[in-house]
This record gives sequence, structure tokens and C-alpha cells, in this order.
Amino acid sequence: MPEKSRQAKMLGKDPLVQLLARTFGENVRVLRESQHLTKKELADMVGSSRSHITDIEDGLIDADFSKVVKFARAFERPLDALLTPGGALHSLGENERG
Repeated sequence: MPEKSRQAKMLGKDPLVQLLARTFGENVRVLRESQHLTKKELADMVGSSRSHITDIEDGLIDADFSKVVKFARAFERPLDALLTPGGALHSLGENERG
């Protein structure tokens, strides 16, 4: 199944929900990689599974607010670093990037 239709099936048809899930997932991936964390390490930090982290990073599922807060705390970043397009990169200083 193509990625976009898989994503639509997982999140429903609402394009705004799909956009938010993709944005959150992209920001999670950027922050995780910038901190040299494995998916398993991040999963342990936020009380989740490695496969759940993969689905979040791929934009296939959305996270509830309590989970978003757990991610923000794990990364020591404000919520907007996770919820706005490019927020993760913006929140990183030059010396913290990749």
C-alpha cells in the first residue's frame, strides 16, 4: 500500500491530522537523531515501544497530548519544537545539530 494511503487509513481522512502527525514525526526524528538516541532508547524514555516510535516518526499515527508532553520533556524542548514545521531544527543550536 502506498505510504500516503496507508497514512490516510491510519489517521482517517482529515488532512490537518495527517499534516500534524507528519510534522510531529519529522520533529521527533530530528531531535532523536540529534541526541544520538536509538528508537528503543527513546521508547524507554517516553514509555512506548520501538515500533510505536517508528510509526510516529513515519507520520502514521498521531500522539495524544500527554504523549507529546512526554516527548518534549525527554528532549528538553518546548512543545512548539515538536508541533510546528521545522520546529526541531529551529530549537537546536548550531553546535547541537547532527
